[in-house]
Amino acid sequence: MSRRKLTRNVPLKARTLPVTENTLYRMLTAISLKHAKEISCINIQNEHPKLHHQNIGILMERNVISRSYFEEHKPTDTISLPRPHQFRVKLCTDLINQNVPILYIQRHMNHLTKEITEGYYRKEKDLEKEKELSESVMKMLVTGETEIMGEGKDTLMLHINEYVQYSKLNVATDLDEIIKGLTKKVPIRAKSGGICIKSGPIRECSKSDSTDSFYCAYGMCINLFHSFFMIDINYEKYTTLLKTIKYNQDRGLIKAADKETSKLKMIVKKYLIPELDELEKETKVKGVAAVIEKYPQVSFFIDNFKTIYDEVRKWMN
Repeated sequence: MSRRKLTRNVPLKARTLPVTENTLYRMLTAISLKHAKEISCINIQNEHPKLHHQNIGILMERNVISRSYFEEHKPTDTISLPRPHQFRVKLCTDLINQNVPILYIQRHMNHLTKEITEGYYRKEKDLEKEKELSESVMKMLVTGETEIMGEGKDTLMLHINEYVQYSKLNVATDLDEIIKGLTKKVPIRAKSGGICIKSGPIRECSKSDSTDSFYCAYGMCINLFHSFFMIDINYEKYTTLLKTIKYNQDRGLIKAADKETSKLKMIVKKYLIPELDELEKETKVKGVAAVIEKYPQVSFFIDNFKTIYDEVRKWMN
C-alpha cells in the first residue's frame, strides 16, 4: 500500500482537527473498504464476533463516505472493524500486562485519573463476566421480565424489536439465538449503579474518554440504563453525598455544598424514586419472597420502604 494512497484519507485542513472518534471511524471504514482484499474485513462477522459489524447497504444509504469506496462491494456485504475505543483498550491492557507503571499509562492515554486507566484493563475472567452480564440484561429486555429505565429506553427497544422482527426468529422458541445475536450488535458494559447500553447497534459513544467518564459517573449519559435491583448502589451514592454536603456546610463551603446538593437531587429524581416505585410494583406482582430470593440486595429497601421513600422524596422539593 503506497504512502500516497493512505494520505488521501488523512485530514489535511486544520478545521478537521482534532479528529473525533466518529470521524476516525469513518476514515478507518473508508480505508478498509478501499483495501478490503488485503485486509480481509468483508463478511467475516462469524469469525470475529468482537469486532464492530456494519452492513454496507446502510453505509451507502447514509452517504457519509464517497460512493467510490463501494464500487467493489454489494449492499448485502458486511464490513467488520475494531472500534477506535478497542485500540485504546488493547493498548492499555498490553501495557499493564507488561508491568508498565499505571501513572505512565495514565499520562500516555491522557486520562484524568488512574481509575479511568484501570477501567480499560481487560482480564479474561472480566470478559467472561461481561459476556454473562450482556446476555442476562438482553434476556431481561427481550422478554420484558423486568422493567429497565433510562432516557434512551424507547430508542433502544425500537432497535431490539426491529432486530427480532427482521431476524424472523421467535422469542418463545429461539430466545438464546436472539440474545446471542443482539449482544454482538449492542455493546453492554457494567457501570456503577447502572448498565451502559449503546442506544443503537451501529454507533459508538460519541463522547471523548474524559467527557464519557464524567457523564457515566454522574448518570447523565443517554446510554446509561438501570433497574430497581441496582438501588443499593445508587442509595450508597446518595448517602455519600449527604455526608459530603454536611462536611462542606460545616466548613462554610457553600458553593461546594450546592454542587453536591444538585448531584444528590439528580440521583434522587432520576434513579432512586423510579427504582423505589419499580421495586414496589415488583413486590406486588411477584411477591416479596420471590423478589428477595432473586435480588437479595433489595431486602433492606423492602423492610424500610416507607422510611427511605419519605426520606429521599424530601429532596424532590
